[in-house]
Amino acid sequence: MMITPDSLLKLLSLIIVAIIAFLLNKFFYNRPKIVAYYGHFSRHLLKKHTPIEVFTHSVIVRNIGQMTATNVRLGHRKTRDNEGKTLDFPEISIFPEVMYSIADLPDGGKEIIFPTLVANKQITISYLYFLERYINFNTHVECNEGAAEIIRIIPTRELPSWKKIILFCLLFVGASTVLYFTIHFLLSLN
Repeated sequence: MMITPDSLLKLLSLIIVAIIAFLLNKFFYNRPKIVAYYGHFSRHLLKKHTPIEVFTHSVIVRNIGQMTATNVRLGHRKTRDNEGKTLDFPEISIFPEVMYSIADLPDGGKEIIFPTLVANKQITISYLYFLERYINFNTHVECNEGAAEIIRIIPTRELPSWKKIILFCLLFVGASTVLYFTIHFLLSLN
């Protein structure tokens, strides 16, 4: 069987696409990647005895990368009441229970610090407070590897694994075909 330049070109395009996919995978996925999204803010009016307003919200932090993120930090601005007095840090609940610390920032704010966040781990920080002034007091989410991407929540259905595999195969075949025709076109110009 004789190897034609056309068949060699097809094989070469497949190999090049595989190498590019491998390098892109190493560059984009083999590192920590932190995303954060804010749960909705809620106001509850407790009427059992003396009516009192209670506010809640949550921040969900997730490492969607393939490596462990270090020193994940959530910043909070200093909050004052109507008379200008600095308010105490709100009550927080962290799920699942993990090691964390709370540090003071130079401007008077606070930072919740998680020493590590392993790949595909998610932490939910829930806040409970009695004054509406705590709304929008979160300032930043970052780690040693970079700032987190703040995303908006849109409930969507996740694709089954078999559909993801089919889409990946179609993408690979399409990229190989485009590369093949590009090289074929460039060679025909000579």
